[in-house]
Amino acid sequence: MVSASEGDYFHNRLTHSLKVAQVGRRLAERLLEDNPPPELIDAWGGLDPDVIETAGLAHDLGHPPFGHDGEEVICQAVEQLNHGDGFEGNAQSFRIVTRLATHTDNVPDLDDQGRDGDSGLNLTRATLNAILKYPWTRGESGYRREKWGVYDADKDQFEWARHGHHGNRRVLEAELMDWADDVTYAVHDLEDFYRAGMVPIHLLARGSEQERFIEAVTQRDKFLAQEHADLQEILRSVLGPLVVLDVPYDGQRRQRTIINEATSTLITRFITGKAVRISEPPAERSVEIDPVIRRQVDLLKEVTRYYVIDHPRIASIREGQREMLRKLFDIYIEVVERKRKPALLPQAARDRLDSGDRAPRLVADLLTGMTERQVIQTYQRLTGIVPSPISYFDL
Repeated sequence: MVSASEGDYFHNRLTHSLKVAQVGRRLAERLLEDNPPPELIDAWGGLDPDVIETAGLAHDLGHPPFGHDGEEVICQAVEQLNHGDGFEGNAQSFRIVTRLATHTDNVPDLDDQGRDGDSGLNLTRATLNAILKYPWTRGESGYRREKWGVYDADKDQFEWARHGHHGNRRVLEAELMDWADDVTYAVHDLEDFYRAGMVPIHLLARGSEQERFIEAVTQRDKFLAQEHADLQEILRSVLGPLVVLDVPYDGQRRQRTIINEATSTLITRFITGKAVRISEPPAERSVEIDPVIRRQVDLLKEVTRYYVIDHPRIASIREGQREMLRKLFDIYIEVVERKRKPALLPQAARDRLDSGDRAPRLVADLLTGMTERQVIQTYQRLTGIVPSPISYFDL
């Protein structure tokens, strides 16, 4: 997945979200077509294709510029200012749909449920729970220190959404949306980066290149290697529809046809048949993914990591992106904390200076609301790299 500015033939956050919504909806419809006992669906809080589709559209709203690198930079910057719950893209998505997004001014300050009435998108409890991949605030250690779904500042909205839900178990629709996200990300990244000339599918499906990749995966992810000793067999299976690709991508019709058919075949494999089924209570999770299918998706993700994310050329670009965000955070925190040069802030950020949120959270909100192109252009202007006195942007 790349920035929208990279070209018209790659998936970006917007097209990814559209496809997650589509895959999630079809997954829910397929499970309902299997006619599970109504009491099984009810035991997990219900299953509505409309809810999953909406959650798919909203799930990535909080992801910052430059993806997980941006997430890490902003989290570290917020933490360094003693703001304990840092920054997390999923928590930011919940914050956007419940607080930051503007919906209407024609409502009272507090609705009949006691919620802030003139902020957020006024989504239903079912939709908010489907967005909550991690229905808890940040923990002190372990997994919940790394992944969480709501900031302390937004606990009132979280408590409203979780009314009637006990514990930290996510709902059935959140589980299905999360799997749709994994499947879409894994398959379309493979497609995109083959087109970009970075993933050599024509070599990976056979021979020494396959062995080299498997060896690298084994070294990087011991757990994946232990779970399935024969990773080569899993790789051959998941690349099966693509083995006829025998040269690097050059845009010929045959290649485009093979790729389109293969991505459709893989997505269908990953969401139909025995791939996904609803668990019987009191299982720990409401959804069971076939272990072989899960490993196939995991291995596709490793392809992107090995050939793209960890590539030295990409690593140097990523470090430059991280440095831009660090610098912008420092500039804006100075403006917000010391109330100096407020004109450097976009109007939307100035409107929230008296919202009661602390400076690190306000700056994180500001940076998350930027596109990658805006980050680059703003960094260039504020550092004097590319003076542009007549240019203007506003969030």
